[in-house]
Amino acid sequence: MGKRTVRVKVPSNKPGDLLRLAQRILEKSTIDGLKCPIATTDLASMQSLTDSALLSRTHSIELREESENEMQAARVAMGIEKGQTNSTPNTLNYLIAKMRDVLMATYRGREEELSEYGFSVVTGSYVPKSKGKKSIT
Repeated sequence: MGKRTVRVKVPSNKPGDLLRLAQRILEKSTIDGLKCPIATTDLASMQSLTDSALLSRTHSIELREESENEMQAARVAMGIEKGQTNSTPNTLNYLIAKMRDVLMATYRGREEELSEYGFSVVTGSYVPKSKGKKSIT
């Protein structure tokens, strides 16, 4: 017969699971009272830390939701939210595209000058393909 091994894991890398475990330990030790094997350990500190962690975690989740809402509002104002394009009126994307078009018309042939406005201007050249029949050589 093989040697018995036992492993009892503490979910250190899963905050929600760790807090639930702490709550369950505190709950069980309260039910068992003085007969609980961990009654003489620092349960008061554990309760305080658990309460503090729960409060911070709850607040953090609320702030995350608020942050996500604010980020979505920013994306809508910029015109980069899902379904928006540079044709969506009353957005930064729309206004910048219109201004770019005016500047490109103004600086035709000198488009590099748009970089002074902060635009990233990439120039290049190409050789158009001839439209005649291909010669066989």
